Amino acid sequence: MFPEKPLLMLQSVKRAWRLDSGHQHLHDCLLRFHVWLDAARPGLNQHVAAVLDSETQQMMQGRSALQMAEQFMSCAAQSSQAAALWGARALARLVPERTQHALAHATAMHYPDLTIEGCVEVLDSLKEGDFGSCENEIEQYINACHTKFPYALAFKPDAGQPDDSHSEDTTLQTKEVAN
Repeated sequence: MFPEKPLLMLQSVKRAWRLDSGHQHLHDCLLRFHVWLDAARPGLNQHVAAVLDSETQQMMQGRSALQMAEQFMSCAAQSSQAAALWGARALARLVPERTQHALAHATAMHYPDLTIEGCVEVLDSLKEGDFGSCENEIEQYINACHTKFPYALAFKPDAGQPDDSHSEDTTLQTKEVAN
């Protein structure tokens, strides 16, 4: 590996850090960089490794990637839907045995900034397999989102399942169309 690659990665992370050190996307990038750095360190030139260690000290503060993920989950991810999703993805990637714990954070419905768009992002993440195969959790999450946002098309029940919450509306619409 060329020494330029880790230094370019470091430069990008540092720029993002200066812009918003608490941003959930940056958190994920930092954790990925930390994991990469831990794995690549033995093969790096000692001078490159020294620069990387020196320049990442402020961002990583001597913490392991797991410690960083756990701290993020106990702070930022407790009060933000987006932070919970990004933190949960990172935690599940770092420690696959804790995927269910991470999944519970990502799919929680108690966040003060809960939005339809945020719920769609979580649903997409579930469907893309970020937490492994979780068909039951996807179904439960769609139902919870439908309860919270009954008119959002993204969370409408499957065509094969009747939507009891709006049966009067559907019946009325059918009668009006027939007339």
